[in-house]
Amino acid sequence: CNLSNVLTPAEASLVAELLRAGVLRTEKGGGVVAAPSQPVVLAVAGSSNRAEVRDALLHEAMHMVFYTDERFAAACYAYWDDGMHDKEREEWVRFLRELRYNVEDRELVVNELQAYMTTERQMFGGGDSGGGGKGKK
Repeated sequence: CNLSNVLTPAEASLVAELLRAGVLRTEKGGGVVAAPSQPVVLAVAGSSNRAEVRDALLHEAMHMVFYTDERFAAACYAYWDDGMHDKEREEWVRFLRELRYNVEDRELVVNELQAYMTTERQMFGGGDSGGGGKGKK
């Protein structure tokens, strides 16, 4: 995806360092993507609430799975394309738009869906908050 118009200066600096380190690469069209066979960057979360940190790291780890497991990513796209109704997709896009995500980026929309679905039990009807559980109780 092309990030030049949406990054803050701090984010642009991070991208530049990741490009320099070879973790990211620039495509012919100017987009930035993960370099094949390179390390994955995982988010660092800080909070006084341990459960909040755990849940944030789990959510971010699911993004790592999306980018490192082609079969998992393909299943996520298949679910988006064939497993959801138009109204469900529209509602998801509305939710992301409210959070100021770039909803024109299909990869981002699908990746966030899988990360939220696998970690947000309360959002998806599973009961108490926090990710990593067994789903509905």
